[in-house]
Amino acid sequence: MATDEKMYPHGQQQPMWPLHSTTSHAPPPELQWPLPPPYEAGAAPTQVHVHVAHQPAPPAAAAADKFEGRWRYGLCECCENPGICLLTWCLQFVTEWLLAKQLGHPRYAWFLLLVGIFLTTPVLAVVVLILQLPLLTGSESGPALSAVTMPCLSLVITALLIVRFFILISQRQQIRDSRRIPGDCLGDCCVLYWCQPCSLCQMKQEADYMDRVSRSQQMQPMTAVASAPYS
Repeated sequence: MATDEKMYPHGQQQPMWPLHSTTSHAPPPELQWPLPPPYEAGAAPTQVHVHVAHQPAPPAAAAADKFEGRWRYGLCECCENPGICLLTWCLQFVTEWLLAKQLGHPRYAWFLLLVGIFLTTPVLAVVVLILQLPLLTGSESGPALSAVTMPCLSLVITALLIVRFFILISQRQQIRDSRRIPGDCLGDCCVLYWCQPCSLCQMKQEADYMDRVSRSQQMQPMTAVASAPYS
C-alpha cells in the first residue's frame, strides 16, 4: 500500500488491473464516440413494444365466391335486371358497347357501337338510298353502278357482322375464364348465334357481379385497418 501511494500521489485513481502480475492483462478496448443510438452515454436501452391488432375475418362475399365455377345468372334470367333487359331489347349495340368497356376493351367498344349505329339506325337506309340514287333518277349509268355498289355493300355488311360476332365470342370466353366456368368456343358460338340477346344480358349481369365482388375484396383490407384497436 505504501508503494502504491508513492506511485500515485495526490489521490490519483489506481488502475483496475494489477501492475505486477505474472499474467498479462490487456487494457479494456477504447469505446467509439459518440455511441450509436439508442446506447448513448448514460441512457438505458429503449424497449420497443409491437402491438399486433387482430383483424376480423373477411365477409363471406369477399372470402369465397360461392358462384365461382358457374354462371351467377342463367341464360333465361334476363329479367333479373329489367334495365339491362330493356336496353338490350331496344338498343343492343349499347349493351355491347358497355360490356366491352367493362371488360377492358375500349377499341372493341367503339367498333361495336359504330357498327350497331350503322346497321340498326337509318344510317344504312341513307347509304343505300345514296347508292341507288343514279338508278332512281333514270341515269344511263344507274344499272351499272347499282350492279357494282350493292354487292360491295353486302360484302362490307357481312364482314362487319362476322368481326362483331367473333368479338362477342371472345368476350364470353373472357368471362368464362375469369369465373372458371367450364365450356368451349363451340358452345359460346351456338349460344350467341341462337340466343344472342339473352346471352348478352347474361354476360352483362355477370360482368356487373364480377365488379361487385372485386370492389368488396378491395374494401376488405381498408375495413380491417380502420377497425383495428389502438393501444
